[in-house]
Amino acid sequence: MRACRPHPRALLRFAYLQEVLWEMAAYWCRCLRYAPLCGRGRCPVDATACAAALPAVLAAWGSLVRANFYVFLRGEVPERFYLAVAKAASRLFTHLAQDGYILYEDLVTEAAILFLEVSRRKVYPPPTPATP
Repeated sequence: MRACRPHPRALLRFAYLQEVLWEMAAYWCRCLRYAPLCGRGRCPVDATACAAALPAVLAAWGSLVRANFYVFLRGEVPERFYLAVAKAASRLFTHLAQDGYILYEDLVTEAAILFLEVSRRKVYPPPTPATP
């Protein structure tokens, strides 16, 4: 899965999130690029941000997505990286699952929110209070 662009369905359905979806897809591409390093224990990307970015490139055509949508990664990426992303994804999205499925709209929307929280936290530290 070498998708470095958002899935067309996500772009069409979430026109108001296009900028974020492109950012998520770019980060997912970065995750894939560094996955071999993560497999060796020197991971320069955040597994939580990778898990949050994954739904942007997910090829889901129905209205429901399996709650463990990340399983297709097994065998595609190094095992250590897969386990880190799977653990983060299950932690991030478990609350959305109902009977083992997640609504596609809920997944992408929640992923965008979480991705912005996680990626911004890493890039922009909180401002320091001004001292009088």
